[in-house]
Amino acid sequence: MSVLRYASLWSGGDGFISGDDRNYSAIAWAVVRWFQGNPDPSGAAPPGWGSNAYLLGTYTYTQMGLYSIFGPDPLVPIVLNVFVAGATIVLLYDLTRRLLGRDPAGLAAVAVALYPSLVLWSAMNLKDTMAILLVTVVFWSLDRFCRRPSWIPLLTAVLTIVLIESLRRYLYNGLAVLVVVGV
Repeated sequence: MSVLRYASLWSGGDGFISGDDRNYSAIAWAVVRWFQGNPDPSGAAPPGWGSNAYLLGTYTYTQMGLYSIFGPDPLVPIVLNVFVAGATIVLLYDLTRRLLGRDPAGLAAVAVALYPSLVLWSAMNLKDTMAILLVTVVFWSLDRFCRRPSWIPLLTAVLTIVLIESLRRYLYNGLAVLVVVGV
């Protein structure tokens, strides 16, 4: 996971791979510094946050929490993404096991664990890994609701969809429709 970061540093970069990778970190750290009473010297402050306000959302808020505890180390959100990818694999395994059995569940878990996009996104400071986890949580919760109707899995699905809204709006719209139809 840190190979990409160190390759960037070795080649004279700042440890980031893409613009969004860098911008998520910058806005998260700027907001943390602002709340600590140390405004960012670049001028990133409310309401525009140095023109990066569009990045504020579930992923950036999570990163802000991590930065307020561990400081602005770019490896911290990457480690978070690795854990998020792991949680996705576990939830997908459980969901697939309940729907299709153990063997297909194992195959699905391996396929997701080796899926190039998930591996790449979890090695970068990007929100895609979190989006995949939250979509998985929605379907996992809906399956639990269908098997044993209760307000807890339904509430979990709805609250998770709210979190998805700031990650990927098209996923939010599609899942909101699916929850209504599914329920």
